[in-house]
Amino acid sequence: AYKDGKFAVINAKGDPLTSFIYEKPEPFKNGIALAVSENQYYFINDKGKRITRAYDYIIPLSDYLWRAVVSTHNYDKDDYNTNSYQEDLIKLNPRKDQPAIEFFQSYKKTGYALDFILKDSLWGMVDTAGKMVISPQFEKIDDKFYQGLARVKKNGLWGWISPKGEIKIPPQFEDSGNFSNGFAGIKIGDYWGYIDTIGRIRIEPKFERAMEFKKSGMASVWESFGMALIDTSGNYVLEPTYGIVLELNPNYIITNIGGVGGWWGWNDKNGKVLFESRSEGTKGLPHFQQGRVRVVI
Repeated sequence: AYKDGKFAVINAKGDPLTSFIYEKPEPFKNGIALAVSENQYYFINDKGKRITRAYDYIIPLSDYLWRAVVSTHNYDKDDYNTNSYQEDLIKLNPRKDQPAIEFFQSYKKTGYALDFILKDSLWGMVDTAGKMVISPQFEKIDDKFYQGLARVKKNGLWGWISPKGEIKIPPQFEDSGNFSNGFAGIKIGDYWGYIDTIGRIRIEPKFERAMEFKKSGMASVWESFGMALIDTSGNYVLEPTYGIVLELNPNYIITNIGGVGGWWGWNDKNGKVLFESRSEGTKGLPHFQQGRVRVVI
């Protein structure tokens, strides 16, 4: 009902349930609406009762999710790195068999049909209508998908989930990396190996550390006696005798023995040494400029 520039909540008979105190009313959804009174925002039920505290700002994150802010002084809504405010993350549920309103701790958009949401320090997934597709159960999640998979951590172990919320690789690894060119590093016990995108172990864990595979089909790994370069079968392209192994591009590999001021090797993509040089003083890693690199022979 509307009177003198203000709105009131009424029942089906037209009887006012509240005074005419609200501005800019939103439509009710599942018995809940957002209302404004004296520059304060509230969520109210269909009886007109306020079911949240008053907020200074409401920032919509989706059709069902709002960041609701209580400011202690002038609040910059574009600056979330401040201690001058308190906030609630509020989700309105579209179905009557769910609580009409829920409070959450955080929210991450994925760019897909489902987004991550945090409640009671655990992450779950919701769809664009606010329906909880996966109940909060993960201690950590990645906010990006790599090759269609995002890492999730449950009971201290890492696995992978799809943008549709399917557990593609159940949590089972002590640590892991992201997928790159069909492989991801995984840690079992004290050692790292690699799995493919369906969770099969393709390279048995035997490395102290393992980096991502490049487009060339090679990855840098560490063993107790040095750094090496392997192919997708786990075979050495370069034996683990180096302090540093870096793939500059698909055609060149740099190796180092002796650290800064030590010997640098320039290798082709098959690991063959093209030439060796010393780096200059403390300048460290040689680098190309206009297709050339300065070295000391």
